Amino acid sequence: MKKRIIIISFINALIFISCSGSEHLSNSIEPVVFPPAPDEPRIQYLTSFSTSTDFTGKQAAITSFITGKEEPLPILKPMAWQLV
Repeated sequence: MKKRIIIISFINALIFISCSGSEHLSNSIEPVVFPPAPDEPRIQYLTSFSTSTDFTGKQAAITSFITGKEEPLPILKPMAWQLV
């Protein structure tokens, strides 16, 4: 009897959880552009790179174990613009 109550309670909890509404998060972040309004935007900030791992990705765990941890190299003069 006790086992049956636990199972029914679990099923009810699943039903209530599945019926609950989920708030859909939208990507409402405004793009960063220059010059600001009311002028026509010409340059847009897309992303930033600060180390070599931004380009190559993280080192695999097995590679790190065999060859040792590789320290990421800093990018000293990052200069790149894309005209919109």
